[in-house]
Amino acid sequence: MRFAIASALALAVIAAPAPAATQVKDWTKTVALSLDDGFVVGNPAAPVKLVEYGSLTCPHCAHFSQDSSAPLMTYVRSGKVAYEFRNYVLNDIDLAATRLAHCAGTRAFFPFVEKLYESQPTWVAKIVGLPVAEQQRINGLSETGRLVALARAGDLLKAAAAHGVTAVKARQCLSDPKLGARLTALHDAGSAAGVQGTPTFFLNGQQLPVNAWPDVDAAIRQAMGERG
Repeated sequence: MRFAIASALALAVIAAPAPAATQVKDWTKTVALSLDDGFVVGNPAAPVKLVEYGSLTCPHCAHFSQDSSAPLMTYVRSGKVAYEFRNYVLNDIDLAATRLAHCAGTRAFFPFVEKLYESQPTWVAKIVGLPVAEQQRINGLSETGRLVALARAGDLLKAAAAHGVTAVKARQCLSDPKLGARLTALHDAGSAAGVQGTPTFFLNGQQLPVNAWPDVDAAIRQAMGERG
């Protein structure tokens, strides 16, 4: 009888389920619109907060995006760093692309922006390479007409559609006066904070004197308490 009881207890121990593995939250899946009209990815309570003011037509911003995307998202995924992108519009081409990126919303904003940076030389070249007569025609249009024409010339409407922005929604965003006012306010706020060009970075509220990923990375690691 003692043997039977001991055997039953042993079987019970063997059959006991292993404790469930602790689920680690992937903070790259958390994206929101900030009070400053920037898009934030990451833990809202992250101890390190990086803000970038960038232009979608800025080659340096595109280089930063390509260099930083994977390592920066590793920091964000851990919950230790939150990253916010604030558009700092520099020209009409930038404005057309930026309006469409905002139109994509929180779900698709960052993938769309990453794609725009990746293909920046192509779509920008299509627009700036338009014949002079066509450029003059576009310049004579209303703001909405101008932005729609530029978006079409650069195949930006197709790019937006690939990120969930329908043709109707794209047209609405390219002509929305409220969105235009918000982007103007975002630019003005950046200028007031000391932004003079793109990309410009702020780490925990302090403007960084650097704009290349290796230097920004070093500043982030220092803020996280790391060295080297």
